[in-house]
Amino acid sequence: MTKRDVSFHADALLSIQGAMLDLVLPTLRGVAVEVSYPNIRARFVYESIGWEEKTATDDAEAFASADFNPPVEVVCTPVEVLTGLARTAQPGEVWIFRRYEEATNGPLYAPMEERDNPG
Repeated sequence: MTKRDVSFHADALLSIQGAMLDLVLPTLRGVAVEVSYPNIRARFVYESIGWEEKTATDDAEAFASADFNPPVEVVCTPVEVLTGLARTAQPGEVWIFRRYEEATNGPLYAPMEERDNPG
């Protein structure tokens, strides 16, 4: 990864985080972002999607898009993943927000000890 790639990646993640200010709804379970110049893709994972969730996601896309010039393209997509189902980042994505959730049918992600000491 070049210095330019690292800088763009950091700028993209910070832009999406900044765009989320005042837009985090109670139904938001997490936000996963994939960055590959000139594309920034963010999945806003909600427990249910209604008008407020669509509007908040559209607003976040508009705010983040304003941070960049063409050819950069920002796309924020609302995705529904019911509570109790695991939130999974897709290949190439990183989590920039994930709310705390009590485990329902087993842990939603590995316990801290397992993440710190794999295998």
